[in-house]
Amino acid sequence: MSSDESAAQATALRANSGAPTNNQPLSRLEVIRALRISNLEAVAATVHASLTGGAFQTGFALMLGASSFWMGVIGAVPTTAALVQLLSSVWVERIGERKGMTAWFSLLARGL
Repeated sequence: MSSDESAAQATALRANSGAPTNNQPLSRLEVIRALRISNLEAVAATVHASLTGGAFQTGFALMLGASSFWMGVIGAVPTTAALVQLLSSVWVERIGERKGMTAWFSLLARGL
């Protein structure tokens, strides 16, 4: 059996199982597909950030009648989130559930 045939069989096995196992390297096509999906997610996140932050967010808060205090709170949220990121790495190392925590906090961030 040639290496191309065994690679094709390995890819078919991974496709049927739903996820690659830890002892099998990803094929070039799987890596390219994952990078495309990652790029699409980045585009969606950038569009989301552009439409929900900055001038749109400020205008919306002013339309709702936000005071100067609340405008300051809204402006401080990104900086506070950046500081929390420093502490979150320690928290993740202690708890050990990276995927679960990433999923929950990503959903929380998108919900805000």
